[in-house]
Amino acid sequence: ANLAPMLEERPSWGEKIQALGEVWPLPVLILGVIGSIYAGIATPTEAGALGAFLAVVIGVAKVRRFLGLR
Repeated sequence: ANLAPMLEERPSWGEKIQALGEVWPLPVLILGVIGSIYAGIATPTEAGALGAFLAVVIGVAKVRRFLGLR
């Protein structure tokens, strides 16, 4: 059964790329933490600290952007 309504227009590639702009922090955190462990740059403990640092930086960037909209 089709429960969701059908879209009248399909989104363009530009709209899809623009929508991805909202989810960029997740891949950045994942790649930063797991990538640093896999590359041998950091131990798991250090990678956890890197993840916490990246989360704070991303949070500050998002709050600044939000406050700029007001």
